[in-house]
Amino acid sequence: MLILRSAVLISSLTLVSSAFAVGITVINPSFEADVPNIGHADGNYAQGPFTGWIADSGAGFWAPVLGPNTFAAIPDGVQVGYTGNGGVGAMFQDTAEVIAVGKTYKLSVYLGNRANLPSYGMNGLGAISLQDSLGNTLATTGLVSATSNQFDLQTLYYTVPIASPSAGLNLRIHFSSPGGSQASYDQVVAEAVPEPASMAALGLGALALLRRRRR
Repeated sequence: MLILRSAVLISSLTLVSSAFAVGITVINPSFEADVPNIGHADGNYAQGPFTGWIADSGAGFWAPVLGPNTFAAIPDGVQVGYTGNGGVGAMFQDTAEVIAVGKTYKLSVYLGNRANLPSYGMNGLGAISLQDSLGNTLATTGLVSATSNQFDLQTLYYTVPIASPSAGLNLRIHFSSPGGSQASYDQVVAEAVPEPASMAALGLGALALLRRRRR
């Protein structure tokens, strides 16, 4: 009976946590808002800033021609973002989320590794980071790569410590690739989880609910 009650409590806390994770608005999260204007056999592309994203000349978005040279499939839509095109490339978006002490932030994005990059002398490395709006890195995956011809899901977490100098600044989503690399990105999702004190209060509420059910 105790095991059953514990399982019910854990299930309740999990549901509470999921219910109170707040989505952070990401503008143009799947890179579908604009039309690429530069032709290429592997798929048309565009360089530099575009809807929702600040990008340098080594980053942008593109519409891959699916197949053995690029990707078997795209997670969402027909276009993806990219960083790196032989040289260094980076892109970012400042969200409306104000960084708060104790909050945990979660960033999920599909990272793609274009299959024919070796024929161009490149690899598929990219870095996924959470930063503040001044460009200070809060958390990063470091340089990672997906399976060739595929997109793999990457997830990053960051909990804001007490006395963080980034508190009060806006949360930034940042992607980058070093020279000789190119990475693609799709379906960007950001979330905020309430600080521990709020979660504790929610947990106590779940416990009270469980006690009422026992009566």
